[in-house]
Amino acid sequence: MEGDAVETRDIQPTPGELQRIKEQSREQSETNRAIDADLARQVALGELTIREALDEHRDST
Repeated sequence: MEGDAVETRDIQPTPGELQRIKEQSREQSETNRAIDADLARQVALGELTIREALDEHRDST
């Protein structure tokens, strides 16, 4: 396969993407709570699922 190998990519979610993830977290939350922007960013980057972010948010409050 031809082309240059890429080791890392700097991906920054847009404000709209973060808002949508926060809305989805509110819909999936049993207590209608949304995650914060930092957790939403981790979800957007694939570091956490929404469920994992909700669990972290619950445990931190």
